[in-house]
Amino acid sequence: MIRTNTVIGLIADTHGLLRPEALVALRGCHLIVHAGDIGTAEVLEGLRQVAPVVAIQGNNDRGIWVRQLPDTAVIQAGGVSLYVLHNVNDLDFDPAAAGFRAVVAGHSHRPRVEEQRGVLFINPGSAGPRRFRLPMTIARLRIAPAKKVEAEIVGLTILGASSSATARKVSPLRGSVHTSRGAESCCVHSPTKRRGIQDESPGSRAFVECQRRGLDNTCPSWL
Repeated sequence: MIRTNTVIGLIADTHGLLRPEALVALRGCHLIVHAGDIGTAEVLEGLRQVAPVVAIQGNNDRGIWVRQLPDTAVIQAGGVSLYVLHNVNDLDFDPAAAGFRAVVAGHSHRPRVEEQRGVLFINPGSAGPRRFRLPMTIARLRIAPAKKVEAEIVGLTILGASSSATARKVSPLRGSVHTSRGAESCCVHSPTKRRGIQDESPGSRAFVECQRRGLDNTCPSWL
């Protein structure tokens, strides 16, 4: 039996907007993790059309549907343990001592991959409405059969006049708990007026078109 990498898609801070470009970027993942500030239950329903979903609630999530979501989550995948919370500043224990290989958080809208004491800290950034001049991104986490953990930030190229959604890798936001390379991160924070957002939410024409192109396939088990 050939053992392959376990690929986990990471998304956060959608705030009710599930872009078709995010769905394209998440295709092929065995599991999707949403790190909070989801916005609506429909966002999770749309993500489940691509792969099984583990989600936690963020500080801006409201409504009856949120009650079923935990504040944090522990994920066992590919033989390693991952910890998920919305705001990394709320982390009140040593993840390395607890045996976690990665910590996933959102909240800041700033994409980040950074290694600390053998633990990969990942913020996938925001895939929802644009805020300030921060990029719109998701992240992919790969767990190799040898339990090597790597992550990369994937920038979303938003549909304009183009007829197809695309995703691009944003360099150099990569990290690995097995690399000796220095940790790198990205923090861009230049306030500006929020621009209008085209309706790409679940049920919109863009979302339906994205599903028509084949995004309704569920991936196999991620365990």
